[in-house]
Amino acid sequence: MIEYNIDGGRTLIAVGEWEDMYERVGFKAVVDEAEDKLKEVIARYSLKSRHSCGLKSCRTPHNRGYLVVFNSGSETCIGNRCVKNILALILRKVKMLLQKRLILKSTESILLKSNVR
Repeated sequence: MIEYNIDGGRTLIAVGEWEDMYERVGFKAVVDEAEDKLKEVIARYSLKSRHSCGLKSCRTPHNRGYLVVFNSGSETCIGNRCVKNILALILRKVKMLLQKRLILKSTESILLKSNVR
């Protein structure tokens, strides 16, 4: 079974084989995530047989994961563990950006108070 996110909604589509995803326009069996950045997750899947993760740095066989699109438009299948790792990395970056913004805001506030005096 594969679940596609179409126009913000969800549509369930029965998929019996990996080939149903492999035949999609733009699908690549291997994507180098160091050269192309993840744009969005478009589907999740759970299939009986195991196939290699589409990330060049991984290639671990899996049967549960996500169909994703990269900035180049390439699509690939990423195992559920890799997706968790990618999302954790993104979350760390977002937290760091937030921390920098808070420090900047605090610094601005201190500077404004010192200019008032």
